[in-house]
Amino acid sequence: MATHWHVTRGKDQTGPFTAAELRRQVATGTLRPTDMLLKDGSDKWVSAASIRGLFPAPAPHSPPGDAPRFASRLVAAVAGGGLCLACVFAFLWYDAGRRAKTDETAALQAEVERLRKNRDSPDDGRIRIAHALPTDDGTMQRDKLAADKAEVERLRREIELKVAADAERERQRLVREQQAADARNAALVAAEKAKEYTEVEYAAYRDFIVGQGNVIGSKLLVGTHPTGAYVSTGIPGVVLSADRRTINVSVTVDWKGGILGNLYQTTYATTLTKEGMGTLRVLRDTAIIQIDPQFLLTTEYALKEQLGFRR
Repeated sequence: MATHWHVTRGKDQTGPFTAAELRRQVATGTLRPTDMLLKDGSDKWVSAASIRGLFPAPAPHSPPGDAPRFASRLVAAVAGGGLCLACVFAFLWYDAGRRAKTDETAALQAEVERLRKNRDSPDDGRIRIAHALPTDDGTMQRDKLAADKAEVERLRREIELKVAADAERERQRLVREQQAADARNAALVAAEKAKEYTEVEYAAYRDFIVGQGNVIGSKLLVGTHPTGAYVSTGIPGVVLSADRRTINVSVTVDWKGGILGNLYQTTYATTLTKEGMGTLRVLRDTAIIQIDPQFLLTTEYALKEQLGFRR
């Protein structure tokens, strides 16, 4: 990870800067040897001049005896155009540093503009901006820095609020869906429960069928054996099913028929639910005669009327 430095001059403090940024400031004259530097993770300020390799090494001191020789070399350099070449190199050094600062400023401004354009995306919340915008003359635009930081913080808060609002809307949607599902399930349970006979309802049907046994038996006999003479009715069973949704009913009718008045017995069966009465069936008939299906259907209708069911 690159080392970062803070710079102070008088009451002004800037940074952090990387070593490369400090060298560019040295090249442009923004950073002076007398400026104080503080490295991240340290609490000791040191002079910029004490940082090895930050400032160019001073030219070696020439002995006194070399002064005439140096002067003659300088004159020769001027005469040969060497001084002009030195000026060219100095200008290129300065221009490279100035362009580097200009590129840094443009990059920061582009980053802030990107954040503004993408403020609706929560993924843009993790953005780093530089701590200052160096101008061409090397001064620090503190007002611009503060404005940019305030704008980024405002946009970050706006993003956080949007994310929180989206999360709350999603939570409320899930709550509504769960409530609707619970209501549907409760309605289904209630509907299934309504199909079951309570003890009171079952007892009422049982007592009614047993009490109306003779009437029911007579109607059954007339429907299936119209020439038979009714004798009596027995109710072998009025039984509630295990799931309490069906009452199984069986009715036995004793009757006499034929020339000799023989005694016969016919047993009928059907089922009762809260949705209606099931199909009427003949379980046993000692007369051993074929019962007309239409007669049986008519008898079924009559029994439904007797038990309170409509066709």
